[in-house]
Amino acid sequence: MPQTAVADRMTVGILGQLADLQSMADASVDTATSEEVTASIGFGIFVKHGVGVDSALLPSDPADRLKGISIQTHEYARDIELDEDLKLRPGSTFGVLTHGRVTVAPTTPAAPGDEVHVQFDPEVGHPAGAVRATGSAAKTFDITAFAQWRTVATSAGDLCVLEIDMLNLALAVVD
Repeated sequence: MPQTAVADRMTVGILGQLADLQSMADASVDTATSEEVTASIGFGIFVKHGVGVDSALLPSDPADRLKGISIQTHEYARDIELDEDLKLRPGSTFGVLTHGRVTVAPTTPAAPGDEVHVQFDPEVGHPAGAVRATGSAAKTFDITAFAQWRTVATSAGDLCVLEIDMLNLALAVVD
């Protein structure tokens, strides 16, 4: 069958992908192992420091210290490290972006200049670690001081690019 249509824009990327050539060259990526017992960790969401060295968990409390954003690579053993939803199983080792640009799917519309918040108290449509442009009292961290939207997500769940610099982590505040 012949091709009859062409998209007018390239897709932003895939969830958790380093977003551009600058991030690929200059990004700071740490390695972490999931300490989750049952929960899987999706790509493109924030994780917090775990108990062990180089470990990570999903954020769950306003006192949590965020570590960075889980990034997608092609280095995972799909049948061992990824679950049926292509999320990281407990015990999997993965990359955590601490400085650079990454593709995310905010749970609210977002645009450059909007605030950036991270969900720590999950609610329907807003899983732990998800990013969004609006705060929710006692459910999110405001990380606008060290994160900014680089592209637009016109609807919740649209892919867009977020830039983070975890060096300013101490500036995060609970909404």
